[in-house]
Amino acid sequence: MLIKRHIRNIGILCLCSAVGIVSYNYIQNKIFTNKQKTIIQKSQIKNQNYTEIPYLEIPALQISRVIKDSVDPSILDQRYVGIWNQNKNLKIDHHIVLAGHNVKDVFGKIKNLQKKDKIILHYKDVIYEYEVTNKKIISVQDLSYLEETKENKITLLTCTNDDQKRQIVIGKLIKKM
Repeated sequence: MLIKRHIRNIGILCLCSAVGIVSYNYIQNKIFTNKQKTIIQKSQIKNQNYTEIPYLEIPALQISRVIKDSVDPSILDQRYVGIWNQNKNLKIDHHIVLAGHNVKDVFGKIKNLQKKDKIILHYKDVIYEYEVTNKKIISVQDLSYLEETKENKITLLTCTNDDQKRQIVIGKLIKKM
């Protein structure tokens, strides 16, 4: 009888711990999402709807992320997306490479994107719509897909779950609004 009570108490304790962890993670993600929206909204109010701070949307994955001009771990650890390109600015008429962590609310689900899914870049009051054309797993040493070219395309880059390779998703520019 005593052993059954202890087992029941341990089960309740485990359940409470699991609920606490899930709640904490939900709140952390919610706070970050609200913080991100505030940054974007302040920019829009300050500049009369001019989006000074670039951000990326992936509607199929319900992801929206602010873009920073660095891939420094201190930036990416804050769940921002960073510009991989050597010049660290967005040249819309060139190949744009954006890197992000392989976590659920950043680039953790890009492997699930399908051809023709949309990738939307908001920058300087213009919306650039890209359509997914390809996705690949590449080696860490293979930089050929990340080179700067004058093609109007975007590449999303993240590590694989084992951190031994890189997942990339490539999109071509289809619309500018």
